[in-house]
Amino acid sequence: MAADQGDLNAQYSLGDLYSKGQGVIKDLSRAMEWYKKSADQGHADAQDSLSQIYFNGYGVPVDYVNALVWYQKAASRGFANSQCQIGDMYYTGKGITRNWSRALEWYRMAADQGHADAQNSLGKLYYFGNGVTIDNSKAMYWYQKATDQGHADGQYCLGGMHYNGDGVRSNYHKTLEWYQKAADLGHANAQYHQGDMYFFGHGVPKNTEKALEWWNKAADQGHSLAKLQISEHQDSRY
Repeated sequence: MAADQGDLNAQYSLGDLYSKGQGVIKDLSRAMEWYKKSADQGHADAQDSLSQIYFNGYGVPVDYVNALVWYQKAASRGFANSQCQIGDMYYTGKGITRNWSRALEWYRMAADQGHADAQNSLGKLYYFGNGVTIDNSKAMYWYQKATDQGHADGQYCLGGMHYNGDGVRSNYHKTLEWYQKAADLGHANAQYHQGDMYFFGHGVPKNTEKALEWWNKAADQGHSLAKLQISEHQDSRY
């Protein structure tokens, strides 16, 4: 077998099969074993996959130190997902001292390669002013880059900017358009706010039935404010 003979691509593929249980019984220990063999030979996908195992504690205790080690190896090879994940670690302070400026550097590396999550995260840094001066123009630019790839949270964030008039004139119709896109992709916050738009008649005629429809979609995903709105509406009927 090619993997036994040291073929790094075959080793990575075998790790993936064990990780997903495709054609074999799912076995995270075996997956890790093959990912490690491939990663040791410099396979960036394997290095990234190994990082995710350590970071999320898949079959092993959570180990942010080892996760970062392998993310950095893959990132140094230009692997965009690992660059984004390092950005996340700096942003959240998981396993590393929180540093928004460093997060921005790593997100930018990945975003410039077209990584949608990194583009969306850059948008948030500029929108909230984390590690940079608030810049609605740059926030919108990066959100738009992410939404061009169908990124639901980017769509939701653009909807919020149009609702609040951040860097653009407030426009409920544009808000609805972006919330709808994100809501259709299952974004719970977008579904909740879409319900609000119908309930209060922002950009559309008031429609309690439509509001409840969207709140219920959000509530089905555990959205607490949507559940509260549904409960309050039911109470008001008695």
